[in-house]
Amino acid sequence: MLGWMLYGCYLYWNHECKVNWSDFGTSETLSTIFTCNPWVAWVASNAALHIIWVATLFIFQLYQISCLAMTTNERMNCSRYHHFHRSKSKSFSSPFSRGPIQNLVDFFECKCFGFCTPQVDNWLEKYEVDTKDESIPLTSKRDNFQYV
Repeated sequence: MLGWMLYGCYLYWNHECKVNWSDFGTSETLSTIFTCNPWVAWVASNAALHIIWVATLFIFQLYQISCLAMTTNERMNCSRYHHFHRSKSKSFSSPFSRGPIQNLVDFFECKCFGFCTPQVDNWLEKYEVDTKDESIPLTSKRDNFQYV
């Protein structure tokens, strides 16, 4: 989405502002962009800033999925979960890891011509869910509506 916003701003500047990207210097290009339509420049600068941290989070999440086979919660609290402990070293590893490529295949559930097949588990069949607990409301009905 952010990439499409930046692409749309680029097309707008080429069509409406007639920005020539190769002939201008950096300061001339920026002044032309900001004087043509400040709102489009504001949107583009916000999109450029947001795409940096969104891409960073995406890269870290892919690293956790593929290399560590852990969620963010498991990584932050791995000392609390006994199944992440190694016996002699103080580092942690996931017992659910099947290697980086197979972890990605399992996460995205993609099949590649029979070479990579995901391990799909139906958790509703593996464990029994007590339906009595699921029907209890999370909050009780109150007259003053102050849920603090």
